[in-house]
Amino acid sequence: MISAFRVEVDANALESIADKLAMLDGGRLNIAAVNSVNAVGHRYFDETRERAFARYNLSQEYINERMDFVPAVVGDKAESRVVARYQHTRPARYGAAQESSAVNWSNAR
Repeated sequence: MISAFRVEVDANALESIADKLAMLDGGRLNIAAVNSVNAVGHRYFDETRERAFARYNLSQEYINERMDFVPAVVGDKAESRVVARYQHTRPARYGAAQESSAVNWSNAR
């Protein structure tokens, strides 16, 4: 378990990246956002299933049958979800409480 962490940011490099991003059109940004959200969503989905296998006395087939990953789609809002396949399955019971979505950079240049 991580109890603390430290992040250092080079402001000059960040400004350079912001300038490059400002040159991209909306379509390319949407594709990048969708790809990023899906990568994080898949990783979280896999980690959630692994935690469920380790924590509960359930088979992998049982959990895999009841949980699903819905990826973000290009053109729509960049949002992916871990969902239950059956009505009475609650993914939160297996640790799937997080949703991943793109950050709204409304203050971008």
